[in-house]
Amino acid sequence: MLKAGGLVDCDVHPNIKSIKDLYPYLPRRWVDYIEETGFSQIPQNPYPKGANRGVRLDAVPEGGVAGSDLGLMRAQLLDPYDVEFAILNPEHGYRLNFLPNADF
Repeated sequence: MLKAGGLVDCDVHPNIKSIKDLYPYLPRRWVDYIEETGFSQIPQNPYPKGANRGVRLDAVPEGGVAGSDLGLMRAQLLDPYDVEFAILNPEHGYRLNFLPNADF
């Protein structure tokens, strides 16, 4: 039986605090590559600092960046608006094109 679906937020931007947050999800080969090359972070957002990138100022968790804390995202976005599905669009993905290394 088909039911009416819940709210779908198709523009949720998760983020990572550190490139090391990705290690559990990467093949060992890429972890080694990151360590050997000294790659430390994905390039920062190219928008001017005053633009806030469309980020809610209260969405930045203590010691992190906006979108890096699932608990805060649940409390501010997913639960209050009864979001059933969220389509994740990581902002750092489009910033990878700033890297000179073709392997990334």
